[in-house]
Amino acid sequence: MKKEYSNVELLDLLKSENLSVAYTYLYDSVYPFLRNFVIFNNGVDMDAEDVFQDALLILETKIKNGFAFYCSVGTIVYNVGKKLWIDKLRQQAKSGIKVRDIILDNLLNEAEVEYRLAELQNQRERLLNKHFDRQSQSCINILKLYMKGVKSDDIAKKLGYSGGGDYVRKRMHQCKQKLLALMKQDPEYGDLFN
Repeated sequence: MKKEYSNVELLDLLKSENLSVAYTYLYDSVYPFLRNFVIFNNGVDMDAEDVFQDALLILETKIKNGFAFYCSVGTIVYNVGKKLWIDKLRQQAKSGIKVRDIILDNLLNEAEVEYRLAELQNQRERLLNKHFDRQSQSCINILKLYMKGVKSDDIAKKLGYSGGGDYVRKRMHQCKQKLLALMKQDPEYGDLFN
């Protein structure tokens, strides 16, 4: 498993003589996103690599000059690389497309994806709520408390179950299975969860 570095650890690595570890980590964690941005905006892999390397050099210079960071190093590298690519597009006026249009298209695509994901989540919640109330009152009570983060032993005490937390966990599992079975019988389920 790859080691995860906190922002402080990453900055320490970048300030030390061990730059290759920091650069490798940033390459693994940031480069794929920057590459997607460059390619999506009329670039190729070589362009993405150049922009990424330039962003790392700018980062290194900023660190040596004592620049104060108020966000993650990965965010800085990505945003610097993004700005470098936009500047390069402006200079080249690549294929006659206006940079403003490229940026706007990218933002619209991101907004559309976010909207569609939010709408899908809303539809899933509506389906869940539609079948949630079809369960027994016992299941409804247990699942509502569970969704609020109440522990099994506390649910047993609150609802007066003598079997304790073990009984509640078993009953909760049964209730979840019943709810899932009800949802799977709904014609909307296939569209929302497959």
